[in-house]
Amino acid sequence: DMRSLDTESQRALREALDKFYVIPKIVEINDIYEEYGISRWDVVTDRGPRTFDVQSRNTDIHLLDDGRVLIRDADNNRYEIPDYRKLSKESYKLLEGEI
Repeated sequence: DMRSLDTESQRALREALDKFYVIPKIVEINDIYEEYGISRWDVVTDRGPRTFDVQSRNTDIHLLDDGRVLIRDADNNRYEIPDYRKLSKESYKLLEGEI
């Protein structure tokens, strides 16, 4: 439990987690298109723009009850949409075909 740590230890733990367990949050979807059964995503994350491939929407994209969407790309990197309902209309429409 992080709350049992002193302030400096909490800070160090947060920095370590941010460094090694980074899951970029997708804030905008510019485009999703499919080629040869693989979907290519062009997105903007809280850490900048990214382009990645998703091999299977059935196993690599997970919609959770709270509106979060977890995505695993072909290189086994992970991305999160904190709440797909808060995306722009354009981003939502692109995502709608994938979930």
